[in-house]
Amino acid sequence: MGVTLSTHSTLAPLSLASTIIGFVSFSFTVATLLRVFWGNITTVTHAHDEIHDYLSNLRVQLYEERQSLRSLRRHNKEWGKRGRSKGLPLPRLDNLTIKSMQDTLRHLTRRFKTLERPFLDQDSASGRRRYRKSFSPNPRDTWDSEKGLRSQEREWDKELDDEEDPRTQGDVYCNITLGKRILWLRRRSDALAIIEAVSRLQTRRTARQVGEIAVALYEYGDTIEDLDGSMQEIEARFSKIVGIRRVA
Repeated sequence: MGVTLSTHSTLAPLSLASTIIGFVSFSFTVATLLRVFWGNITTVTHAHDEIHDYLSNLRVQLYEERQSLRSLRRHNKEWGKRGRSKGLPLPRLDNLTIKSMQDTLRHLTRRFKTLERPFLDQDSASGRRRYRKSFSPNPRDTWDSEKGLRSQEREWDKELDDEEDPRTQGDVYCNITLGKRILWLRRRSDALAIIEAVSRLQTRRTARQVGEIAVALYEYGDTIEDLDGSMQEIEARFSKIVGIRRVA
């Protein structure tokens, strides 16, 4: 009796399927690596333009948002007193909300200065000045007392007041070498994160302002209706008085 060996194994389809799945997975992995590599090459190639555009626009956004919050805080103080004295409903954000936004903006400004520092041109006067100001003063350990906290906030405000308007300054960034391009490749994600955080802060401030204005307009509508009713009563009384005089 002879032994018959089967040339068809039941494991052949499973092996073929595993081979195909492995090949497809390997292809996706290679494609992902090539995409990441090409993206890094593109970032390094366009690093000069991205550094100047991203950092310049981000500094202007931080400056304008700081000015907007300060104007809003002064507006609240002035018009809040007038509104309380005259009894008028006025759109205003509470000081706690504005202070929270200003604290967030200070934190983003410190992050931006740390990000911007390696790319500043120290050969120019404006670049050297901005480089020196990018080093934040050592914070005093006064967080436990309200007085110390206010003092530290005033210190940060004074530091920001000394900064010049970035919209009137020229190019303050250095020549972008290969080392700077590689450094930008590593820190580009930080710049995008700061830009997104500033955009969220602007959206939050705008939404709160629009909401307060909508509430104020609604309250103004009620006030106008009350005034209209009062005017109708006055007109009715005057018409009665005039009618009595005519009869007499």
